[in-house]
Amino acid sequence: MMTAFVGTGSQQYASGRMIFGLSAGSLLSVLAVGSLLLDPAAQEIALLSLSGSLLCMSMMAPWSMLGLGSSKPAHDLADLFEQLADGVLLSDPQGRVLRLNSVGRRILNLNDSESTFKAQPLSQPIPLTELLGSCNLRTLNQQALPLEALSLNQALSTGRTIEQDWLLLGPEMENRVISSRAAPLINQKGQIWGAVMTFREVTESYQRERIIRDANRVMAQQQKRMAILQNLTSLLNQHLGNLAILLEAIVNSASEATDRAEFSVLLLYNQETAQLSLAAARGLPEPQPGEPAWIDRVWKYDQQSLLYQVFERGEPVQLRPQHNQLTGLPPVAAALCVPVESSHAGALGVLLVGYSDAQDVDRQELIGLLCALGGQAATAIENARLINALEASNLALERQRAQIEAQNTQLVEANRLKSQFLASMSHELRTPLNAIIGFSQVLLRQRRDPLTPSQSDLLDRVLRNGNHLLDLINDVLDLSKIESGRLELQPQDFCLAGLVRSVCDSFDALAQSKQLRLTVTVEREPCLLYHDPLRLRQILTNLVSNALKFTDTGEVEICLETSGALAEQVILTVRDTGIGISPQHQATIFEEFRQVDQSSTRRHGGTGLGLAITQRLVVLMGGTIEVESTLGQGSTFTVRLPYRLPYELDPALPSLPVLNLSTATPMPASPKVLLLDNSLDLVNILCEAGYQVLRADSAEECLQLAQSQSPILVLLDPALPGLDGWQALYRLKLNPPTAQIPVILISQAENSGLGATLGASDYLMKPIRTQVLLTAVDRWTGSRSPGVG
Repeated sequence: MMTAFVGTGSQQYASGRMIFGLSAGSLLSVLAVGSLLLDPAAQEIALLSLSGSLLCMSMMAPWSMLGLGSSKPAHDLADLFEQLADGVLLSDPQGRVLRLNSVGRRILNLNDSESTFKAQPLSQPIPLTELLGSCNLRTLNQQALPLEALSLNQALSTGRTIEQDWLLLGPEMENRVISSRAAPLINQKGQIWGAVMTFREVTESYQRERIIRDANRVMAQQQKRMAILQNLTSLLNQHLGNLAILLEAIVNSASEATDRAEFSVLLLYNQETAQLSLAAARGLPEPQPGEPAWIDRVWKYDQQSLLYQVFERGEPVQLRPQHNQLTGLPPVAAALCVPVESSHAGALGVLLVGYSDAQDVDRQELIGLLCALGGQAATAIENARLINALEASNLALERQRAQIEAQNTQLVEANRLKSQFLASMSHELRTPLNAIIGFSQVLLRQRRDPLTPSQSDLLDRVLRNGNHLLDLINDVLDLSKIESGRLELQPQDFCLAGLVRSVCDSFDALAQSKQLRLTVTVEREPCLLYHDPLRLRQILTNLVSNALKFTDTGEVEICLETSGALAEQVILTVRDTGIGISPQHQATIFEEFRQVDQSSTRRHGGTGLGLAITQRLVVLMGGTIEVESTLGQGSTFTVRLPYRLPYELDPALPSLPVLNLSTATPMPASPKVLLLDNSLDLVNILCEAGYQVLRADSAEECLQLAQSQSPILVLLDPALPGLDGWQALYRLKLNPPTAQIPVILISQAENSGLGATLGASDYLMKPIRTQVLLTAVDRWTGSRSPGVG
């Protein structure tokens, strides 16, 4: 601060104080140098020196006090005062105007022609209210500026230098920015003799600075906005599924939007209560004992007004102090309420921020920031709800998966028990049924006591229904084995063409009874094939049986061929001219318990398992099965199997003699058949067919009877406990006297591959139909059975 002291003597400086005692020449020199210097302190020294001298003149102080010998310097000082670039106003200790230069009059819009305001000494001081009362002075905030608060009067009352900017209404009613500086003039006794106020118009520089300030403020707000949003985004990403942390982060970010924030509140819409519920808050006072919570007070006054308008319309609302009572909010200068919504999530609630100083808050900027926070909050809340819902769904799915696994375990166990039961019951189910079928066939074949036509018809029905029941049992058991994975193929070397012709021969009688033509065509006949002949026979039997069953006129053709330059595939085709299959049924015909027409079950019988078992067997053998059909014109089933070369025996196995049929013992008039089995039914069937049956109860006895009795054929079950059938087969083929005797294995177990390796000639699965048994015996003995006409 620079203070001017007015008095006599030479110029002195002490602690920043200047005492005036300058001669006219020295004063002019100081002013001239000070005007050229850029240092504000030098300019202030010169100006205060001039002002102090003029003040003495204005107060009519004797010139001798100033050390001036004539009035010439006074005129020089007055002229210099008028030539100053800034407005200068001198006042006495009471703030009355003593002098005002022309620049000051122009800035203050005063009429320069009025002699009252000329630079010459005034006859009497002019009150400041008379000079500036009509100037309409205002602060930069557009508030009225009383003259008592003007920098000149503040300098007189405080004794300090006062800087002040204020607005002055210009000639065109425009606001002009005035920058002023006032300093007291103090004599050597410390008494205030008056004051000087310099002022200038700085409208353009102020506007430039304001533009810069506004730009800086906007930039700072944007940076702050970005920082708040980035911090919130980072926090939301860290706690995607934690809704409580997300809600707290949202209200904290809202409070940081302005330094004047007193509280922030997040309300979310509750679908169940159809109301806005308090989700999170910051700065709300705790309710006093017995006082309802803030949200309850809100609903008491504002059930369907201010907050709901924001939520339903999606438009921000500024709450004034008079709304505090209506909403139950703490007392603040103002509050902003913005919607919490996004284009994806929709309206979820409202965000409310109260602040203490409405004058110092950029409302539009705050609304923009809060709306951005509201949109980000809506997305985060919706994502958190989705994540929580997904986690709940995953948890439910995990529980369901555990339940399903437990149920699957129970089902697997139940299926195992079912398969075990069926396997254990297979012998009990099929053995008595086999006896019924076998004895019915024997009765129909016997000649000594012929049956009457009525008896033959009844017995034929028994045989037919017994065979049908046996087929059903076999199908169910086969499907059960396939489903449980217990069905194992027993591949061996066999002639496929012979198998195809054998199957065709077994259906000759049925084809003739329906007056159908049953033909076999073999193209590029494969020699030997390495597959499971039993299952391949089952596949072909099912296809031919179905073709004959659903064909009333025309023919059924079985075609065998190989495809590819190197015969990579064996193709079996069964074509009929039957009823055909519609396209919609072709997609489901290979499913279990499916038939083309349910009425066919009643007309033709069956369970709908034949084709399902056939397809699974084909797939198990590495092949494919296809159907082509036209309704009313017939169907074609095509089976493609990989062509496999004959199986080569493991050289580690012992070399077994090969059966030579050309040197086999001629069949005697009463042929002997050796049986290693505990079934009396087989004994009776063979005896009724005219064979002499030799029974053995052990492998040792079987070998002795084979050596001593020389049977033409051996029938044995290798799997019966206590009989040791595999040992019997092995020793029969190792012993030269018995090695040439053909051996037929009969068993419920599927070990045809092992049997062929050990030298067995054929393999029959129990239960055995009488015709199948006798046909196999005839094939290996070289003639028809003695008792068969």
